Amino acid sequence: MNKLLIIADDFTGALDTGVQLAKRGISTAVAFGGDDNMPVIDEEAEVFVIDIESRHDKPPTAYRKVYNAAVTAYGAGVPSIYKKTDSALRGNIGAELHALLDAAGTRQLEFIPAFPKNHRITRGGWHYIDGVKVSDSVFGSDPFDPVIDSYIPNIIAEESDVHVTTGGAKAEEYPAVRVHDAETEEDLSKIAGLLSKERSTRAIAGCAGFAEYLPELLKLDKGKEHIVRGGKDRTLLVISGSLNDITLRQIRAARERGYPVISLSDEQTQGENYWREGKHSEFFDLVKESLKSDGIVVIESLGSQGNEKDTLMDFDSGEREEKRQMTMENISDMAAEAMRKVRPDVLAVFGGDTLVSIMNRLKCSTIAPIGEITSGVVISKATLPDGDILLISKSGGFGGEDTVKEIFDYVRRP
Repeated sequence: MNKLLIIADDFTGALDTGVQLAKRGISTAVAFGGDDNMPVIDEEAEVFVIDIESRHDKPPTAYRKVYNAAVTAYGAGVPSIYKKTDSALRGNIGAELHALLDAAGTRQLEFIPAFPKNHRITRGGWHYIDGVKVSDSVFGSDPFDPVIDSYIPNIIAEESDVHVTTGGAKAEEYPAVRVHDAETEEDLSKIAGLLSKERSTRAIAGCAGFAEYLPELLKLDKGKEHIVRGGKDRTLLVISGSLNDITLRQIRAARERGYPVISLSDEQTQGENYWREGKHSEFFDLVKESLKSDGIVVIESLGSQGNEKDTLMDFDSGEREEKRQMTMENISDMAAEAMRKVRPDVLAVFGGDTLVSIMNRLKCSTIAPIGEITSGVVISKATLPDGDILLISKSGGFGGEDTVKEIFDYVRRP
């Protein structure tokens, strides 16, 4: 029976949070899809993680998804729920925290948004990334979910009227969200100790950073850690659909290292049913030859110089969403053909929307996180109709410039 349910708003978030438990040998299962019929409990796993795909939803829809999942889980006897939030505070933060608070029936929800290992800290209720306020970072120019405020009470107030305290202060009005400051791992450890002492573990929210402290806080049973073996001849196919500047720099660094990088054309990302016409043997022959000669191929949906991203901002939000949906459909079609015709040993996907689209297209039935290559770069086992594959995933905003090299080195280590 589940001791913990984790509710994430995108797939990479579900994995980079779930792996904090799985890498310690704690039985962890992940479900994804976001529809109203997806399971919210798992009889076998100690920790169940669900991706409700609410990042791009309207606030009322996001509220409903979180509330329904939480009420069902609490009703089934799950004692604790962790609402996984984006470490850059994208998405429906206020609506989703309010939903969990309502479902839990408690006076207060604990919110720990910091991720010090990835240089994301909270000070006085303000959220910072790499030393600058989040709204002034690359996440402030996200074409789909720009973060326009850095003060957490303001972000919550956009979608909720619950009382908010900062700095871990106790609330004087209820219902309330208590936001905890954290700038170091020691700070996170102290918060976990405080919540344990106060027995405030029914409704908690935060990113993957605080998830690392949940095993001790919730007294979860640890088991044997998984070990993934590499191989010097393993081939790696990297598919990136992320528009984040961090990922664009990573692809540019891979190109500069001499790794083969293929940038999809506008026709290849926006043409209706482009990859279903069956006339692209030259493209896949190129991918196959590059894998044979170099062991790695990187396919990106956006030129790493980023000019196409600037062009996107000329469209209104509705048109941008249409382009996003068409890009995801084409990337997933291309990935399905690549897995059938090229058959790489390891598939790496950058970007949460890209990941869930590809996994749905590949008819992935189950996915189990195993470990991390670096912080936020997760390796999992994905079960497809024709067998298991090793899957590496990361959010567009995670990783350093040499992330592609680090992944390739990991895949090919002895």
